[in-house]
Amino acid sequence: MTGDRGATRRGPGSHRPVIMARHGLAAAAHPSAALAGLDALRRGGHAVDAAIATNAVLAVVQPHMCGIGGDFFCLVYDAGSKRIDFLNASGRASRRTDRDALRRRGHDAMPFRGGLSVTVPGCVDGWVKAWERYGRLPWADLFDRAVEAAREGFPVTHQLSAWIARQRDVLADGGELQATFLAGGGAPRPASVLRQPALAESLETIASQGGRAFYDGPLADRLCTGLRAAEGLLDRRDLEEHQSEWDAPISTPYRDTKVVTTGGNTQGLATLVALNVLEPYPLGEWDRHGFERIHYSVEALKLAWRAREQISDPAFVDVAWDDLLSSEYAAMLRARIRPGRALPGPAAEPASDTTAFAVADAKGNVVSAIQSLSAPFGAAVMPPGTGVILQNRGAAFSLDGSHPNAVEPGKRPLHTLMATIVLRGGRPVLVFGAMGGIGQPQTHLQVITNVIDDGLDIQTAIEAPRWLLGDLSRRPSAVLQIEPRFPVATVEALERAGHEVTVVPDWAFQMGHAHGIAVDQDSGVRMGGADPRGDGYAIGD
Repeated sequence: MTGDRGATRRGPGSHRPVIMARHGLAAAAHPSAALAGLDALRRGGHAVDAAIATNAVLAVVQPHMCGIGGDFFCLVYDAGSKRIDFLNASGRASRRTDRDALRRRGHDAMPFRGGLSVTVPGCVDGWVKAWERYGRLPWADLFDRAVEAAREGFPVTHQLSAWIARQRDVLADGGELQATFLAGGGAPRPASVLRQPALAESLETIASQGGRAFYDGPLADRLCTGLRAAEGLLDRRDLEEHQSEWDAPISTPYRDTKVVTTGGNTQGLATLVALNVLEPYPLGEWDRHGFERIHYSVEALKLAWRAREQISDPAFVDVAWDDLLSSEYAAMLRARIRPGRALPGPAAEPASDTTAFAVADAKGNVVSAIQSLSAPFGAAVMPPGTGVILQNRGAAFSLDGSHPNAVEPGKRPLHTLMATIVLRGGRPVLVFGAMGGIGQPQTHLQVITNVIDDGLDIQTAIEAPRWLLGDLSRRPSAVLQIEPRFPVATVEALERAGHEVTVVPDWAFQMGHAHGIAVDQDSGVRMGGADPRGDGYAIGD
């Protein structure tokens, strides 16, 4: 074991109070974003209006995690029909993509950054599709706070300052990125003001001309010009032809609830399969901080990765959802778990980051949403005059033609993004999401079981000590990172079972940032939680 092996530190519960609200609530990775969502709710907006307003501000104040140059997924629970809709707003590879040509250019794997890693940004079209179906407020009104934050500036948090410093080599491109984020020669200090005037203009264009202006018009031309200069393949036709899609979510029963998550080309399946594997075990009777709870949960997720490896764009790959979510499949995986011996970990994969947020309105509608540029600052491509950082989601593709996730023209890659809504009796009890690449299914699993099996409130469930198999800093995927609030005896038992354990600093950023809303089904009160590992807050009314 490496890391701090000091004494266990346990508090009486969460060190933040759970936020309670009767009318509306937003939980997001930055207080300004949550406030924008709450403001939309106060003006009579649907939860979707609030989600768009929240995301627009996050695109300004979390430029390392998300932005309009990235992708977007959400689940929308409609209180009237008691139905959950899944919106897949992920972008596709250019129609000009040629796997063999990439190999001839000397690439053994997809480039991690740069123009070749860029897929169509799906976020803005996703906002449009969600607003067209559910929106109540005028489209342009959803962007006021985001435009102001970009033009007038916002205070740089300690987290953002640290992220810019960590990514200094990526941002020092001699161009738009460097001028925006390293204007003083280094990372902006905490409490300095960061302005993004070009991004403000792009957001104003989207607000005044509609979301399709991002894909068809002068803004789209500037994006494509910048991409050509970065040797990217996307062009105007790729942008113009992009459409987001409504789809059915996937789900599984767990205890007395139904856990609903994003399907399609997302990794939501991993959490559902792991829950199916864990269903027979008495998690609620086991010590949350003990060996059995962690060991069996980690092993279930390792096995769930077998299902995840079959996921890609359903338009290209036929995924056997019913088989993968069946009790028979779960039993087959469960039989591989050994009580005192760790299985090998999953294969390593590129790191990625994101932002997750949840919104609940006064009518009972809820949204669980997630949005990302993939890696911190995405492809590190900012077309001049746009302020838009483009995502590097194409790096997730494989150049192996036999792989389900092999890159092909017009194909969407496997996404680490996912969102969750948990129902009881057909009504939401938990609306949840988390950042963290391969950590997302792991955080979802831990928070869901903390709430459902242990009865914790959402804030305490989020703040509970967390573990992570692999991490966001490219450590080997077999490393089990664990926060020091777990007992030393638990860590030692995990090591004896063959887990390669690393104790990380408490509240470490790489353990993921989670945000969620729980709903009391008797009173209707919404309860919001946000992760102290990041800058997030829940704000309600």
